[in-house]
Amino acid sequence: MTSREGPSHIASENPQRLPTKRDVETSIAAMANVAKSDGISAVDESLLEAARRYLADDDIDWRKVAERPADEISATLESDVAKRCVLFLMTAAIFAHGSVQLPRVEASLKIARALGCHEGFLDDLLDIARGREFIGAMRIRAKLMSSHGTSRIQVLKGFWDNMSGYLGLSTDPVLAASYHKLGLLEPGLLGRELWAHYVRNNLRFPGEKGTTGEFIVSHDVAHVLSAYSTEPAGEILAGAFTVGYKARNPFAPLLLVLLQFQAGIKIDFRSEALTGSLDPAGYMDAFRRGLECNADLTYGSWDWRHYAEVPVAELRERLAIPPQAAPAVAGGTYQEVL
Repeated sequence: MTSREGPSHIASENPQRLPTKRDVETSIAAMANVAKSDGISAVDESLLEAARRYLADDDIDWRKVAERPADEISATLESDVAKRCVLFLMTAAIFAHGSVQLPRVEASLKIARALGCHEGFLDDLLDIARGREFIGAMRIRAKLMSSHGTSRIQVLKGFWDNMSGYLGLSTDPVLAASYHKLGLLEPGLLGRELWAHYVRNNLRFPGEKGTTGEFIVSHDVAHVLSAYSTEPAGEILAGAFTVGYKARNPFAPLLLVLLQFQAGIKIDFRSEALTGSLDPAGYMDAFRRGLECNADLTYGSWDWRHYAEVPVAELRERLAIPPQAAPAVAGGTYQEVL
């Protein structure tokens, strides 16, 4: 166990910045044109308004920006956050109505190539939109597995830990005991809140039979730090939060939950497939909060154990994670760790 103070500072391992007004305008124009491929709906308008409100520091008239024709959307996306913002908003448009619609995926691909921000997951969504759900979903799952770590060795170890633990081929009683001991810490400390996260969700601790390995703990830590629950609405918010801070395959965790809980495509057999779990305001706010986080919380990049005895509230300040600005989403937040 580490000291209560933890390291004296938290390095900016993921030096993100918020998108500029120009970045947001380009992203909104791209998103609107994706939506216009089969008609802008009230849901699309809610997403566009939420993007303007929670991502732009300056006031933007999204209706005026949305009037730009697709062939007039051109910009030099000079930063990672600009590319990430465009892809994030176009993904929102793709999933706005639940099902992955072919015209919207095709429009996203065209715009992404024009802006120089094409990512492979758009090709996976194209397969899904064309009816090849299994192929597209398996490719997204592969991207998810490769995102659990910052090096190939960590990814391979995580995959082995995942399979061997889940199949019951290996257990680690010492490791499991270290997680059980977190329950002895004072409420409010990161370690104690992580323990509570496992207990309230009836999850097995790493090292126990049938678990998915320790590599997944960074995802659970992100749930605690963001205060987003493991209910469908909370998982989508956590996925959007992750896109903001994650360096390696940032969209993979988000796509998994969007397919499972927004599009009704069963990716994880342990969870029920649902539709319509995306809350526009919470979704955009979660992305912004992730962008403001000054560290990549991924396994192998940020070691939560160094901060196990640091209060969650203090850690949020040190990591620059702002409070939730959007109205609370029913079932989406952990009131205990707000």
